[in-house]
Amino acid sequence: MPGKRTAEVYTYINSDGEWDSLISSTHGLLVIEIHAEWCGTCKALHGIFKRFTFEHLGDIHFAAAAAESISYLEAYRGRCQPTFHMYASQVLVGVIHGSRGAQIQEKMLELLQKEKDIASGEGVRIEVVDSESQLYPLDIAEMRENQGLVLELEEKEVTVVVIKPDVVKAGKVEEIMEEINDKGIQVLAREELILTGSFVEELYIHLRDQPQFPDLVAFMTGGPSVCLALTQSSNKDKGIVEEFRNIIGPYDAELARVEAPTSLRAKYGTDAIYNAIHANSTREQAARELAFCFPKLGGDKRGEIQRILALVRLDSLKKDKEEILCQIREARFEIACIREISFGQDKLHELSEQDGSMSSYITKYMIDTPVLALCLCREDAVQGWLEMIEGDKVESVCEEQNTKVFYGSSQEAEVEPDLDLIFPVDQTVAVIKPDAMEHKDQVLKRIEDSGFHIAMQKETELSQDLVSTIYQNKNESDYYDSLEEFMCSGPSLMLVLSKRDAVNNWRNLIGPVDPVEAQEIAPTCLRAIFGKDILENRLHGCSSRERVDDLIKVIFEDNQ
Repeated sequence: MPGKRTAEVYTYINSDGEWDSLISSTHGLLVIEIHAEWCGTCKALHGIFKRFTFEHLGDIHFAAAAAESISYLEAYRGRCQPTFHMYASQVLVGVIHGSRGAQIQEKMLELLQKEKDIASGEGVRIEVVDSESQLYPLDIAEMRENQGLVLELEEKEVTVVVIKPDVVKAGKVEEIMEEINDKGIQVLAREELILTGSFVEELYIHLRDQPQFPDLVAFMTGGPSVCLALTQSSNKDKGIVEEFRNIIGPYDAELARVEAPTSLRAKYGTDAIYNAIHANSTREQAARELAFCFPKLGGDKRGEIQRILALVRLDSLKKDKEEILCQIREARFEIACIREISFGQDKLHELSEQDGSMSSYITKYMIDTPVLALCLCREDAVQGWLEMIEGDKVESVCEEQNTKVFYGSSQEAEVEPDLDLIFPVDQTVAVIKPDAMEHKDQVLKRIEDSGFHIAMQKETELSQDLVSTIYQNKNESDYYDSLEEFMCSGPSLMLVLSKRDAVNNWRNLIGPVDPVEAQEIAPTCLRAIFGKDILENRLHGCSSRERVDDLIKVIFEDNQ
């Protein structure tokens, strides 16, 4: 139950009926904090909300809802950071993700002024869509028809803009947002995230053959970016794609300072790579990036991502396995899981219990020989892999005919059983260390974006005994005392993560132990982005499947 002082700030919503009733009956601006029940509301904002209640008496109201209590809020469950929804006359008019006090205050003041303008007949109310979850709990179809004020996305051109990591780090985002607002451009959605390597490669596919391409990918994945979905708030001759290209200026920031000195790239960029902002050049590109960054807005314009199990007989390759991996990546497959395996006699029993082409193929061609197993992802993974191994695209790296070297699930119905046998869904234990807790929301977002399910989580200050259990293999090392002191210096977030081949996938996501090495060989991994040195590398992961169950029992003994 909330304490007395907290209860003075919020009206608490505990059911779908209360949610609907409050939104439909509240006059003025209604701000709802959506939070995880185990986290509670953000105490740091209580003072701000009490001040706004006093200064804008009757014009603004505050409520809180635990995501677990409201069926509409399923998309928000299991998160550490809260989301703030702002309603006026039953319309969602503002969304802020995270406890960003300054941004929340600015948005509330903006919306309060807009409501005054609407009351005087000088403004219109425009509905926004939360990029995290399109939330329409009320029957607002009649309201849409009567008011004619709700933005229909399909009728307006939308562009996607990425404010790059160096500008975000420099704290210039709000300045850029002010310039965007001053030009009469509406922000439909805003999201701060760390871009994946595959997305950046798709974003700049036209530069793939340029020598600076690896540096560009490393830069764009090296820290948080801010992604925006923008549209016109009024009818103009130019579409938003063309207009915003003019607003940001030439690609090279140095050229922009000569040809367009008032452009955003001229003001905030440095050169051709560090040019502050990415924006779409065509409507087709905008549609693709909208579907990727804000699928709730853009609709699913991409084909359905498929998975397939692929097997390669390593002893039949002419060259190193990297040759085939290179060709697989060039075919635009994402390698979700990878391991080397030998199908010996101990595997025959498992195979014999599974009907299908894989068991007969392995029994005939791949017993007692080293095999590279991969889980590949692509829009048309099943057909794409079969075309690749049946054609001549990989023949040059093989000693034997490719029909005896490669295997791929031939039908979609076979994929999941095949993957379950080679890459079963399992668990690993992950630790966000004390010095990374300030970045935990970004880390958790990256974890979710990488396909992990957070099965359990627990924020706690570690005891010496627990540190000793987690770092069992480090107890005799020279630096163990320093490691123990550091790990006990503040709260850590303990996680149980589920995914296919979870141990290896988590270790791949966090990268090498030394962040300096990580920056060189895996610049998009978490330790490369957040790590400082070997001791303060921000994150920990289980080294083997054998250790996982024991650690879960010790760390999460209260959950057993």
